[in-house]
Amino acid sequence: MMNQKNSRQGVYLLLMLLVPVLLIVLFSVKNRFSHDIPFNIHETRSILLSWEKLYFVPISDNKKLLSYLKSVPISGEDLLSPIQKDTLFSSIVTMCDAYSRGTYDAYKKFRIPEGIPYELSETEWEKITLDWYQSHPEAAPGEIPNDLELFQWNVLKQSKGTCYKDYWQKICMDSRNIYKKLGTKSLLDQDARAGIYVSRDFLWNMNNGAGNFYNMFTANGILNIVPFFRFYPNGMEDLDSFASEKVLSVSLYFFVKPSPPEPVISLAVQWVWDEQTTQWIPMSMVRGDWMAMENPEFSNPGRSFVF
Repeated sequence: MMNQKNSRQGVYLLLMLLVPVLLIVLFSVKNRFSHDIPFNIHETRSILLSWEKLYFVPISDNKKLLSYLKSVPISGEDLLSPIQKDTLFSSIVTMCDAYSRGTYDAYKKFRIPEGIPYELSETEWEKITLDWYQSHPEAAPGEIPNDLELFQWNVLKQSKGTCYKDYWQKICMDSRNIYKKLGTKSLLDQDARAGIYVSRDFLWNMNNGAGNFYNMFTANGILNIVPFFRFYPNGMEDLDSFASEKVLSVSLYFFVKPSPPEPVISLAVQWVWDEQTTQWIPMSMVRGDWMAMENPEFSNPGRSFVF
């Protein structure tokens, strides 16, 4: 009897010692799953809901869209000539068409401006080539399409065969409305940028991707949309040799309301003015909703940007 009593006392003492440890572990696990992760989810959800309250303009009517764009304030507007300003508005309309009209010609008009020399991104092209072969396992090595046909195949694949038909529904580019609804600070407590900015900047900044847009409005992160083309504006033959040359550039910080059920997207696009062809060349694109895209709670597998 004494051994059984001692045994029970030993078990009891062991349990008494283990209970605090178990409580600590359980509290730690609960804290990890009910604070850190849900906090990010709730914060992101709150940000996305605040974006929904912005004033969006439909992009289906080019004339109304153009009228809206002309009413948007431009920071550094004095740097633009009348033709540069008019061409900028037309270029923005062309960009909206690229992600809404549903034709490859509309997309190509935005992404590959005529008359501008360019080279292909070898890294991105290798990815497309590998992806194409994986999608065509029966193909022989010599059967791969040429570069532009391969690019068109990729655009159709990433847009789920729609070529971005009705992907973009509406946009908000008016900095006055954006600051009124969202404030003037980014998540990093920087002075957030919204709307249209014109500047003369060094060429190497144009290829800096996400590094240029850390002060945009984001949903817990930014994602650089890696470009497939490297352009040579103003007759340049080697961008690296002209890295210190200042060029006229425009940065757009704006919001897109896509087709449901996808949430609002924040975007930044950077352009460079080409004197020879009098065109704005799209150089960089960055998404500001990285957390939403990565989290299945907010996004479903769907169309993704090709740039």
